[in-house]
Amino acid sequence: MKTNLLLSLLMFALSVACSPCLGDNGSARRYADFKWYDDLFLEFCLLERGEVQHELKMTAEQIAKVKHIPRATAREIPGLMELLAKNRKRQSDPTLSASDKKKLGKAASDEMISCTNAYQRKELSATLSASQKQRLGELVIQMRGPIAIVDDLAVSSKLQLSDKQKTSMKETVKDYGEELKWLQGRYGRQQISGLHKDETREDRQKELEALFVVIRAIEKERDADLLLELTSDQLALWQEIQGKPLPIAWPPTSVSDSPFDEQEGKRGHY
Repeated sequence: MKTNLLLSLLMFALSVACSPCLGDNGSARRYADFKWYDDLFLEFCLLERGEVQHELKMTAEQIAKVKHIPRATAREIPGLMELLAKNRKRQSDPTLSASDKKKLGKAASDEMISCTNAYQRKELSATLSASQKQRLGELVIQMRGPIAIVDDLAVSSKLQLSDKQKTSMKETVKDYGEELKWLQGRYGRQQISGLHKDETREDRQKELEALFVVIRAIEKERDADLLLELTSDQLALWQEIQGKPLPIAWPPTSVSDSPFDEQEGKRGHY
């Protein structure tokens, strides 16, 4: 059934598809983002863009510093080397079972991610001015779109959503999520899986472009349905929360996205 659905969707997508662009509504909105992207990651994705650097009036020194933050070595991140050593010691304990080591490894990984994120947030905060951080926050909301109304407590609080609105919007997200889950999974999986028999690189590229078009169309519909839940006053406030729209010509999202990746040209290719 899913195969038939995919073929139908891809035929529709190919009939309307043009060169995919993830931000095509005159703002920083980006479509087809992956679920593991958190706000910190999105901030670096934004700061990588020339449009954002110009908008924030970043100096060459600031750009260089921001570029380095996500690429800092373990020795530069306070506490990270200690966590690595502690994990190595635990993993070498002969009294621990394989399952215990797996659990401890997961806990250690979470600790290291938390430690790294704390370092990155602190360094980023120290690098940008108050006005730059405020504008960057607006752009993160623009980038995410109306889904931020549902899962960002600060945004929903500012809008003063009623319980009825919150419930209805969560149901909307859930309904669209059922459509998007499999498509997004395939969109990511087809970026990293090998070619099938008789499948060419061109075939795979066409499928990925078509999948993106379908995902974007569904996310646009979800955005519109979420905004229908707002009153006119809330809608005006929502526009204010996002700040002035900033058009960004996003490259295609990738499972290997890494802001400020030194391998120029790698990002945005399937």
